[in-house]
Order: sequence, then structure tokens, then C-alpha cells
Amino acid sequence: MTTGADPFDVLRRMLEALPDTAVEGFIDAVVRGILQGMADEVADHVVASIVERIATAAASTPELPDPPPGQRTCELCNRNGTRRFMQTATGWRCSPTATKCIGNQTPTPPKSPPARVAASDIPAKPIQRDVTPEPAAATTASDVDAEVTARCRDCKRSWTHTGPVLAALIQTHEENRSHIVDVLAGAA
Repeated sequence: MTTGADPFDVLRRMLEALPDTAVEGFIDAVVRGILQGMADEVADHVVASIVERIATAAASTPELPDPPPGQRTCELCNRNGTRRFMQTATGWRCSPTATKCIGNQTPTPPKSPPARVAASDIPAKPIQRDVTPEPAAATTASDVDAEVTARCRDCKRSWTHTGPVLAALIQTHEENRSHIVDVLAGAA
């Protein structure tokens, strides 16, 4: 049995295969189950109305075309295709490698509530709220400049390397950024 994307379509196809008397008996049983204790005339009127609406809808609804040969529809996620399907007793399902199918997704375990901490009769130590951290030691420009061997004129970049490493870094910076780098005295 090929299932469509719409569950009402599946129900319609199932009812189409039954004879009219079986469909009317099915509707009669459903209506009488819902309207227990009501007058038989009311139930008969409702059944006749439903059967009439089904007949009218069946006459105005065009036949659905059969799917192309080899076309399959997953009964869980309603994906249509010709590859990556497995046949089951009830129809077709996506293969285990189709990870977007709801049948192949592993359920996430429910989150447990956070553990409650038992109340204690030991008082907690008070926290001083007005404590400020000590200011960090300020560095002067002369301390920083003592290690800097080159500085870019166009950006804030500076270097502390010397020798051929410094020359390679400066050349790369000047070529990639089109900046001008000044080599400071003592950076041989």
C-alpha cells in the first residue's frame, strides 16, 4: 500500500476499496457511538448527511495518479523517492542512513531536574561587597619601547624580533598590507 502525504487521502483510499454498505455501516457505528442516548431519528439524519457529503466530495475529487514505478514514500516522514528505503510489514520506511527521517533520530533523554542542596544549620561566611581589586602596575612607554625593534607607521603593529626573522616579518607585512614599517635603532 502506498501512503500519501495526507492522512485523509489514506483514509479515502481505504474507504474507496470498501462497498458502499460497509462504509455506511462504519459511519453509522461511529455516529451512534458519539451520539449515545440521542434519538434514533437524529442519528439517522446525521449518518445520511455524512454519507451524502462523502458522495458529493468523491464525485468532485479527481483521482490521484499512481506514483511512478519504483517511487516509494516513507510512512513516518512522508519523504518520496526511489532510493534509500526499506520495506516493512506495513509499507516503506527510510533506510537507517537517512538521518533526517524521524524514525532514525535518537530521542534525547529528558533532562533531570537540578539536584537540590540540603539546607544547613552552619551559617555562611559573609561576603564583603565593597572590596575593590588592587590596580595593576602601570607600564611606562620606555619599558615597552625597550623591547620593540620595529613599528608600523600605518597601524598599531610592532615587532620584537631581530635579524633575518625581523626582515622577513617586515617584508611580509609591507607586501600584504601595503604599509610602511620603521626599523628602530639597535635592531640589527
